[in-house]
Amino acid sequence: MCIRDRSEMYNLTRKLALERIEKEARDRGANAVVDIHTQIIPIGVGAKEMLMVGTASYHPAFGDLQRPVTSELTGEELWNLTKMGYAPLRLLLGTSVYSLGFARGIGAFFKTLSRGEVNSVTQLIYEARANCLSHIEKEANEIGADAVIGVKVFIYEIGSSFVEVMAIGTAIKR
Repeated sequence: MCIRDRSEMYNLTRKLALERIEKEARDRGANAVVDIHTQIIPIGVGAKEMLMVGTASYHPAFGDLQRPVTSELTGEELWNLTKMGYAPLRLLLGTSVYSLGFARGIGAFFKTLSRGEVNSVTQLIYEARANCLSHIEKEANEIGADAVIGVKVFIYEIGSSFVEVMAIGTAIKR
């Protein structure tokens, strides 16, 4: 079961973190932030910090942008991308928070006592992954991207029966 309110809250905080890194780059005269590393760090019971660290840079081909280009790709990967005729647009983030629910949680608990796959948990992860990838696809369409590359999916346990699935990728345009 998707926990929509929590998913929306996580998506908002992820976007705010990205906006902060873009603002810091712009304030320093950069028009790109490359090689962004994203970490989710537990900082207490039920609290997590999202840490985004990247390298602010300036590329004359990008000109003076309102919003700097952001990507988790390395400088070398971005250089190769531009040589192939593509421009990076923005780092995209999608998050889905799902709950196993009480009944399914009890069933999963008993299944863990024996060997084998816990199908209810596997299905939950598949659904959460598809949902967060749809967030990325929607945002890519909104900004006019031709594709999203370098997509990485991260799974974090939140409490005993909640899971957060986060996808990160770079939107590009020909």
